[in-house]
Amino acid sequence: MKVAFISRWLWEEHRRAPERKGYFLELAEAVQNQGVEVRALSQSRDVASSHARATLGTLPVRLVSRDQRSVTGAIADKIIKCWGGYRKAWTDAMHIRKFLDNEGPFDILWAQCEEPDGLACALARQMGALPSGKKFPNLITQVHDLRYRFLEKEVRFASRSSLSWVFAKSDVVVANSPLTASWLHQHYAVPQNKTGVCRIHLQESFFKEAAALRAKQITPIQQVLYLGALNEKKAPTLFLEAAWELREKMPGFEFVLIGGETEHAPAYRKRFDSLLQRPGWSGSVKWLGKVGFGRLLEEIMRSRAVVCPSRIETFSRVTIEALALGRPVVVTSTTGAAHLIQETDAGQIVSPDNPQELAQAIEIVAQNQIFLENASCAVSLMEKERTVEKAASDLTALFRKTLN
Repeated sequence: MKVAFISRWLWEEHRRAPERKGYFLELAEAVQNQGVEVRALSQSRDVASSHARATLGTLPVRLVSRDQRSVTGAIADKIIKCWGGYRKAWTDAMHIRKFLDNEGPFDILWAQCEEPDGLACALARQMGALPSGKKFPNLITQVHDLRYRFLEKEVRFASRSSLSWVFAKSDVVVANSPLTASWLHQHYAVPQNKTGVCRIHLQESFFKEAAALRAKQITPIQQVLYLGALNEKKAPTLFLEAAWELREKMPGFEFVLIGGETEHAPAYRKRFDSLLQRPGWSGSVKWLGKVGFGRLLEEIMRSRAVVCPSRIETFSRVTIEALALGRPVVVTSTTGAAHLIQETDAGQIVSPDNPQELAQAIEIVAQNQIFLENASCAVSLMEKERTVEKAASDLTALFRKTLN
């Protein structure tokens, strides 16, 4: 089996941290290790010419310049941007066509669909036969996130025509959790027989650091930790409202927030600041902003409970990281990883947008030793079920099912 992997994040992860193997490189290499030939196409600002060759680990990669496109392509890109919102969808589709023709034939075209890659792959498929007459491979799009709009307390899926069109043109749409798969069926009309699930894995570097931290036997202190960006989706204001309810019920506890701004939202930041600077906290709440990965893991280990109050989340990597470190989690029912809390009983699941229910769950989890004990038992489950080999097995099984 020969697979073409389309991922702009493949090179971006390498560019940001060249000393550390990225999530998508690790996954692609694990797929290779299962007997699949994988060749990748990624975008980079670091190359001046189209389709430069590179190797990441053991993975052959073609790099495409982000800035190189034809006059015709620039016009088509502007037209498609009005529909799909992506700046270079047509140009990317032409790069994909060239890649498939030069490097093929391929059996599978594997793309990340929450990025413009999904639209570019679907457009490439619509262009008819490949120049040399090669057959266009089966298109598998892998969902890592979806699009939402927030109207007061209501969450609405932004099922833009381009995203629905990508799913319609795909042979299989791969979700990162059973909950996401249900949303694909319910909100994007993806048939259940066209939907698959590939688990989110924890990277090998994480497992090594987690094992080293657990060996230090860090004792949790009276700390409750929020992890997430400062935006409506992650809901840090909900955490602050719950903490305010608990400031007198849980004396001696500190409520800590870690995360930075990922989008320009002045109104939301103003609301966050007003809650953070409320008189009467008495030093029981603090926001650390962004911190390094090592510091982040240490803060998880120091906490009696980790809180992820997202209004909606296709998965939640924080949840499995906390469980892998042996710490209980409070998470919303609209989070893809919530079923792991239910299976391990290592925390509580709450309704979204309900600060009173969140406060009650935090109080129960942070002050009850049984949740720490259950979370300690969950460590072995994460080490067994959240490996890159397991994720690669999920994907290769879907690849073979598609071909059969």
